[in-house]
Amino acid sequence: MGAFLDILLGIRTVKLLSIESLKFWEWKKKYRVSLNIGLINLNYEKTSEKIA
Repeated sequence: MGAFLDILLGIRTVKLLSIESLKFWEWKKKYRVSLNIGLINLNYEKTSEKIA
């Protein structure tokens, strides 16, 4: 039933292969770390401006 509704609504789902899934999770981890580092640096700059 779900596949029928997907076709009817034009929704296409993609199931990742195991290696693609592994690469996706590695990318997601790197992206999250990069965002966290950026936010830490931004907060550090804001507090440095307040002190100065």
